Amino acid sequence: MNFFDKKYQEPITTDKEFGVCDDENGKIAYTDRRDKSKWIATITNGKSFKLIFTAIDKGVMKDTEFTNKPRCEGMIISTTKEHIYFLELKVQKKGGAISIAKKQLKSTIEIFNKIHPEILLEYKSRKAFICNKKHPYFKKIENSEQKEFWELYKVRLDINTEIIFK
Repeated sequence: MNFFDKKYQEPITTDKEFGVCDDENGKIAYTDRRDKSKWIATITNGKSFKLIFTAIDKGVMKDTEFTNKPRCEGMIISTTKEHIYFLELKVQKKGGAISIAKKQLKSTIEIFNKIHPEILLEYKSRKAFICNKKHPYFKKIENSEQKEFWELYKVRLDINTEIIFK
């Protein structure tokens, strides 16, 4: 397993804005530039970083691998190792989405660190995003939860459907 396998990466993009979608049809998450109604997360890339989206769920990690471990939809990295952002995409009105998404992000980061020890810390900006289209601005994460996530993984946890690369 390789989180940097080109087979699951989309081509490099410097687009100023694009979306990340998950049609929840058993296929991998993907990026889109045309149909904003499908976007679960909006990526703003004002400085035109060279970004690569990698599909993790059903891509890097097949359904038959780590069957007892939840995983997030994907990650976006900058080619300069400035950014690594893990994304969990939700389209839920029901409660419980945050705790489920946190488990998916935690598990993915743990597996990433097991497969690629030391690589995560090479990136300057490390974040994990919970993106829920039904509640784009719902509940903030408590400072204690953010602190715990940072202490465990050295990754900042955030809830937002807008992901800005600075």
